[in-house]
Amino acid sequence: MTENSATGIQWNLADLYQGVDDPALEKNLAQALRRAKVFEKKYRGKIKAIKPTQAKALLGAVVELEALSELMDRPVIYAMLLHSGKTDEPKHGALLARTQEERTKINKHLIFFELEWAKVAKSDAKKLGKKSTLKKFRHWLD
Repeated sequence: MTENSATGIQWNLADLYQGVDDPALEKNLAQALRRAKVFEKKYRGKIKAIKPTQAKALLGAVVELEALSELMDRPVIYAMLLHSGKTDEPKHGALLARTQEERTKINKHLIFFELEWAKVAKSDAKKLGKKSTLKKFRHWLD
């Protein structure tokens, strides 16, 4: 076996999870799914009809969407990094596949948001994007 510049290097991923069997990983995925379902119930059908006077409602939605993205992506990112570090470890590959599947299930409850946002009148979207309360998300709303 030839050595390369990565020989002997192992990432410390403990800031994300303690290992493949860390219960926090499953807890995060389950929590993300529950929250995504609540998000969908609360906002589906409302985003496409949002008006410039409803910046506060839109802010609530995008803040929750951002938090959900972090929660559902964390397990997948951990699994990708773990698998990248040792691609011949079956547990790592299985974790990556499982977390990607779970993320897909979660995202099914969130995808409506982008589709509905695309239906918002351009003039209304532009006005909402200029609201100071939505400044942090302007890049995404434009």
